[in-house]
Amino acid sequence: MILNPFVPIEPIRLEKSDKRIKRIAKRIDEIYKKSKHGLVILIGERGYGGTHMIHEFLGKKKHSYVIMNDNLAVEMPKSKIVVIDDFENLLAMNESIKKAVVENIVNASKKQFIITKIDEKKFSLLLKELPKLKSAKRIIIPSMSFEEAKEMIIQRLNLTRDKPSKSLKPFTEKELKHIWKKAKGNPRIILMICSIIYNERVAR
Repeated sequence: MILNPFVPIEPIRLEKSDKRIKRIAKRIDEIYKKSKHGLVILIGERGYGGTHMIHEFLGKKKHSYVIMNDNLAVEMPKSKIVVIDDFENLLAMNESIKKAVVENIVNASKKQFIITKIDEKKFSLLLKELPKLKSAKRIIIPSMSFEEAKEMIIQRLNLTRDKPSKSLKPFTEKELKHIWKKAKGNPRIILMICSIIYNERVAR
């Protein structure tokens, strides 16, 4: 029995059926299949599921994983598919290194498929400084709809039940809608708020 089904707040296996994840992963795959190269940037708030979308796309495909750093100005992993994490690290680099890194990534994307993610505000800042990023294919990650949020909460609650149910208890639908609006459809924030409320009402 799980004491608080909303811990961890990270999406768990059962939530990988999230339609947003499948939908975005399919779009990435369509881009990949067209040419097997290019730069794709997922744009969305932290907690929207970007990492899981990338993992869903990757499946069993061979790839390299690298954290954004200065070394990318001079070398890139040789894999056909490269995942760059912490793309926002570019913002902390000095101007010359920043430009060199982006130039190397854009050049590499002519032969490799490079994918990363970043939130919209940070990407806008980078785009002003680094116009070469305009060549990237951008995919906007949508927020979670209320029905999707409701299904996620029910799945979590069912982890504590002997038999699966569609019940939202200890929450009400009105309350959950308020949580969803407050979180602006961000799955991670929805889970955080539900975790706090669940602890207060049930997990004592």
